[in-house]
Amino acid sequence: MNRLLNTISKKQLKKVSDDGSLGREMVPLTECKSIGIVYNAKKHSKEVEAFGNWLRDNGVKVFTMGFVDDKELGHDFTPNYKKEYFCRKNLDRWRLPKKEAVNRFLLEKFDYMIGVFEDAEIPLMAISAQSKAKFRIGPYHPGFIHCFDMLLQVGDNELDDYIRTVKNYLTSYGK
Repeated sequence: MNRLLNTISKKQLKKVSDDGSLGREMVPLTECKSIGIVYNAKKHSKEVEAFGNWLRDNGVKVFTMGFVDDKELGHDFTPNYKKEYFCRKNLDRWRLPKKEAVNRFLLEKFDYMIGVFEDAEIPLMAISAQSKAKFRIGPYHPGFIHCFDMLLQVGDNELDDYIRTVKNYLTSYGK
């Protein structure tokens, strides 16, 4: 049953994905104004916090959208204007985020939208796929290449290497 749900979810995700008509473009980090980060909030909060601090130190406004894989958000995940969260109650039957829960983040025209996660989780892929960001960077997962403009290979337990690679691309582009 999980396999069938996953197959249907992937098809639904392709239907709602951005068609690429936004004219995607990379901008140098020195000209970057805002970056959105989508991540698994229960697994990668520390890494995203450190990455966000590095981006802020480079003069970038950072906004995050964390997925909490629980029915409710709980006390540890209090949203504010720069940090947003969604949980399983915010997903439809295909595990895609409901618009009312994530629309503000999706419609934001970030210079970059960066996926910081290891597993191919449908809710996180959906945020990436529907983002109105100028350029979307994320981890490579077969079957989800339509969700990003640049895909980077990330192995198990290698999130630090992935973030280091993203930083390298951001700092070297435009030099």
